[in-house]
Amino acid sequence: MGTFGDVYKCVDLKTAELVAIKKLKKVYTSLEEAYSLREVAMLRSVSHPNIVELKRVDLEKSKLHMVFELSDYNLTDFMRDIKEQEGRELSEIEIKLIIKQCLIGMEYIH
Repeated sequence: MGTFGDVYKCVDLKTAELVAIKKLKKVYTSLEEAYSLREVAMLRSVSHPNIVELKRVDLEKSKLHMVFELSDYNLTDFMRDIKEQEGRELSEIEIKLIIKQCLIGMEYIH
């Protein structure tokens, strides 16, 4: 459970693809109000391989749903799987690659 909302793995009924849906806890009265959120405004304006794609924003019963591309892994799951399946921590090279990818995405949005 997140502070601002929860994320669910879902099948998008409009496209039949697997997506991640972030359901925000705050009540919204319009999509215009939602579009003014910094996170929504920024994600709607970018397209980059190191930044998760915001496919669309839906407002249903005053709850905002942000529909994202579904990532195969998050970093926590990736690190846990390496530990469980291979019995090791991430290597220095793997850590450098992950940090590089994060920094490339951050550089793009700034």
